[in-house]
Amino acid sequence: MVTQILVKQERKAGGNVQQFPIPEKRPKAKVVKPIRYYLLRHGETEYSQAGRYSGWEDARLTDTGLEQHQTMAAALAHTDLAVIYTSDSYRCIHLAQAVAKSRKVGLHKRKGLRELNFGAFGGKTYGEAAAEHPQALARWVAEPVRNAPPHGETLERLWERLLPVLQEVKSEVQELPSTDSICVPVAIVTHGGPIRALLCQWLGIPLPYQWQFRIDPGSLTVVEQYEEGAICCSVNWRPGCLSALEMR
Repeated sequence: MVTQILVKQERKAGGNVQQFPIPEKRPKAKVVKPIRYYLLRHGETEYSQAGRYSGWEDARLTDTGLEQHQTMAAALAHTDLAVIYTSDSYRCIHLAQAVAKSRKVGLHKRKGLRELNFGAFGGKTYGEAAAEHPQALARWVAEPVRNAPPHGETLERLWERLLPVLQEVKSEVQELPSTDSICVPVAIVTHGGPIRALLCQWLGIPLPYQWQFRIDPGSLTVVEQYEEGAICCSVNWRPGCLSALEMR
């Protein structure tokens, strides 16, 4: 509600006094800068190649994975990036460094961007996990949001540790100098699980359906986030899979 201040002003004719309301001056609302997120999944590892759960284990990149990193870095060579955040897993750091090469941007490593901790399932195939932990695997597959693998974490916990990183990104973006771009471009180098969780949160999709997003190794997903909501621009794009992709 606008506060009104009554000010007396004398009329020219008759000397009568009339009161005029003057709206109180209010500070301008702070404009929240929209963000264009470039969500990059690291390249192929020995675990992903063999169909093994790869969470906090430091799975080695294959030759294909290393090539995917160089290809993605080349694809983004002419894309403006204000800052890069990455999981502290080496397979992500390697890609982040390739993208950051020849750029004068900050590169921040964050534990909160790690893949889901698969606990006892880590390093195992589905069949191996089923043979060793049949009941635990069945519970986890049925309700991964609240059930965790033995010694692992739930999807709910994954989202809880993603939140502080997102808040940090938003805070840093608001402090950056204004540019001609509508959205501030930010790269986040992470894993399939965090990318699917972010898509669900931003697009209003229940977290249990996160498995319906296909996020391949060496892929790029682009989402623009505004105060009014998010716009999904591209999901699971890989260099060479499409004839063209506008990298604004």
